[in-house]
Amino acid sequence: MLEMAEVKPGETLYDLGSGDGRIVVIAARDFGARAIGIEIDQGLVSLSRRNIEAQNLKDNATIVKGDFYNASLRDADVVTLYLRQNTNDRLGAKFKKELRPGARVVSYTFVMTGWNPTKVDNESHIYVYTI
Repeated sequence: MLEMAEVKPGETLYDLGSGDGRIVVIAARDFGARAIGIEIDQGLVSLSRRNIEAQNLKDNATIVKGDFYNASLRDADVVTLYLRQNTNDRLGAKFKKELRPGARVVSYTFVMTGWNPTKVDNESHIYVYTI
C-alpha cells in the first residue's frame, strides 16, 4: 500500500482504523513519513503505542484514540484504509472536503465508489486514488 502510494520522507500519513499500528510503524520507519493512526479500540491503541515506543519512533509516529469521522485530515498527504465498503462510501465526502489536491487515498480490498483509481493492483486488491 505504501509503495503504491509512493509515500515520501516528510509526508504526513493517516491510517484510519489503524488496528495494531503496523502501517503507522512501517510508514515512519521505512518511508520516513510522519505517521498518525486513528483507532477507537483502547486495547489496540495501547498495543500500537507500545510498538511505536519499542521501535523508538515516537518522534514520527503516533496513535490517536478516537473516531476518524471526527478527525481533521487537512494536513494529510496520504490516507490509508482497510475498512468496509459502506465505511469507505461514508468517508468519500469527507475526503473530498478535507484533502488537498495531490493527496492520495489508498484502500485495501474495498473501493471508493464512484471514484476513478489512479493505480490498481488487482492481485493484491489495492486501490490508489489521487485528489
